[in-house]
Amino acid sequence: MTARNGFTLMELALVVTIIAILALLVIPRFLNLSDEALKNQEVGTIAAIRDGISLYRMESEMENRIPIYPPQLDTANNEPSAPDNILFSEVLQTGIRDGSWIKDAENRYTSPLEHTFVYDPASGTFLESSALTPLGSTVPEISTGMIGLIQTFFDTNGNYPRSWGDYRFTDIGLNPETWDDIGYGGVVYTPVGSRIALEPQDGYRFTVMGLDGMERTLTPSLNWNIWYDMLSGQWYYHTVDPSETIDIDTLTIEQD
Repeated sequence: MTARNGFTLMELALVVTIIAILALLVIPRFLNLSDEALKNQEVGTIAAIRDGISLYRMESEMENRIPIYPPQLDTANNEPSAPDNILFSEVLQTGIRDGSWIKDAENRYTSPLEHTFVYDPASGTFLESSALTPLGSTVPEISTGMIGLIQTFFDTNGNYPRSWGDYRFTDIGLNPETWDDIGYGGVVYTPVGSRIALEPQDGYRFTVMGLDGMERTLTPSLNWNIWYDMLSGQWYYHTVDPSETIDIDTLTIEQD
């Protein structure tokens, strides 16, 4: 009687079929577990970043430090995290350096699951968000965008945009319905000719340091603004006067 030396073609086909069935059953479950692990890891990282921001604020309040929130979350380049490009180093003890997060702009990040998060140094928030406005989400992004639009208008026309009605917005290519008396992150932005006004939205207050070392507070009830003046390139509290020059980087925005 001759001994068998291997499997028949039918037996091999059966084995392959069984393996394929097992793979169909196991791989999706494995992928689901992997996705769940990534989600949990991302949630934990976001919570740690927010806790770090809160801790920074607590330390600021104890030490009377201005600004009370971190001006930035890191000094990394706008690229994926790496050992020589550590993200969130200002609020996480070791930061992130494994390439899992990407820095898109000064205060904008993409997570491993491709969610976009924006840090607002004025309010200390770190939120998942697409841009709140066509110019961005934070005070530095939006104000810089408006400054650029006004400068472009001036360079093209030789004069500053009009400062009344809808022309304030339309002259520089903005939709009044998006901007006129509408708050973003507690701030109402209004271009006014060669200036930009930042007004606290109802329910919010501004706190900012003057170059004279004095703290200034702005609430909606005062009906005042923080002003940027294109001619001087400076920020001012209430009125464009050298005695009211402020450091815009110290601006904090809080809900009443």
